[in-house]
Amino acid sequence: MLPDRTLLLDGEIIAFDKRRVSRFQLLQEGRVAPLYAVFDCLYRDRRDLRAKPLSVRRCVMEEAIRGSKHLFPSQRMNSNGLHAFREAKA
Repeated sequence: MLPDRTLLLDGEIIAFDKRRVSRFQLLQEGRVAPLYAVFDCLYRDRRDLRAKPLSVRRCVMEEAIRGSKHLFPSQRMNSNGLHAFREAKA
């Protein structure tokens, strides 16, 4: 349970394989327990955070979900998303 009364998180439901790689097929088949990977916090404790930089919202999000068993911060990508994508495909 999260301590905040008002909290709006953005993320996606995922399922990991044995090597901790997210696999959509596992989610479809329901063979593993789903988790929620959170990548942004838009609102917390009556504060609209949408105008804040992502770096600030990320810190707020990580603090808000600390200790949760089913929510975890998504992995941060390289600042150059295209570069990270190309590395992943190689």
